[in-house]
Amino acid sequence: LGHAALHLNLRPSFTTYDAIRNLHRLDSSLLESFTTRHPGGLQLLAGASTPSEAQPTPAVFARLFDLLSSYYQFVVVDLSSRMDAVTRLVCDLSETVMVVAGTDVAALWSAARIQQFLGENNGRDRLRLVLNRFRKIPGFQESEVEAASGLKLLWRVPNHYPAASGAIDRGVPLMQQNRSDLARAFTGLAEKLTETETAIKRPAWSLFKIG
Repeated sequence: LGHAALHLNLRPSFTTYDAIRNLHRLDSSLLESFTTRHPGGLQLLAGASTPSEAQPTPAVFARLFDLLSSYYQFVVVDLSSRMDAVTRLVCDLSETVMVVAGTDVAALWSAARIQQFLGENNGRDRLRLVLNRFRKIPGFQESEVEAASGLKLLWRVPNHYPAASGAIDRGVPLMQQNRSDLARAFTGLAEKLTETETAIKRPAWSLFKIG
């Protein structure tokens, strides 16, 4: 089930599965009609709103993402905790894969297993670790986190649960509210992920998220 629409206070009329059912005639205009535009500029192709027994094959998702990447400059896919052939396929097609984890032992242990699963097709160089709810701890060493997870550290997101949960509950992204440490961290991460594109001065970009 997709939660991104809830987090953005959007009410999509269509989902990813509508796009998949129309792959045979999907062009840029039809694809855009399946998305829901957020006031901030992001276009959302929403995840399913009800459970479905029939799951598209990885090959079908490959066709969809091939179309997405040809129509949009940036495609951001939120796979949540899903771990299956589709997740592996999407990661194989991605330029950067962010594994989000906390700094506790269980989270880093899980991140290491995810790294092994997603890196089986020689994609380990694309996998990066994002530490969530990070707080400074005396003696904390990034090298120890990287060794435990098997992943290079890309970014740290500070711990500010009240702000994050409030933004989710209200459906108003932190980026639109204030310049808190958490908002600055997200801005920095976005700049890090798009720095190559910025350097070559491409046109203004839009985020396209599937959740």
